[in-house]
Amino acid sequence: MKEHIIQIDSNKYIGCGFCVKDCTGKNILIIDKKARIIFQNCLKYGHLAKLI
Repeated sequence: MKEHIIQIDSNKYIGCGFCVKDCTGKNILIIDKKARIIFQNCLKYGHLAKLI
């Protein structure tokens, strides 16, 4: 099975913070108006894959 890695496309990211609210694993924080990954233990919810 391929390892799942959380990635944020900075070209698409608009800084709305929805990714933080939607991440059930609480793995994303907003720091200096940019999303930052704090943990890679993604629950693979799937919804965020369309957003970031």
